[in-house]
Amino acid sequence: MASHCVRILALLACLTACSGAAPLGHDVYIWQRQWTPAVTAAIAQFSDLVGTWRVLGASTDTGGHLQASAPDWAV
Repeated sequence: MASHCVRILALLACLTACSGAAPLGHDVYIWQRQWTPAVTAAIAQFSDLVGTWRVLGASTDTGGHLQASAPDWAV
């Protein structure tokens, strides 16, 4: 069953590529509450490959309490 799904997905990918459809964008999700030097370095390293950066602004804990993050918007 799984091999059939893989074949169908491969076929759909080929058909999409052959149909002249626009290529998919390169969006990146940054799911970090703390912006470390490693996060900043990764953004700088891949900025020429990424179309849109999607950044975590906040999340909730298991109790439903809001946990803010602190993105470095300048980066």
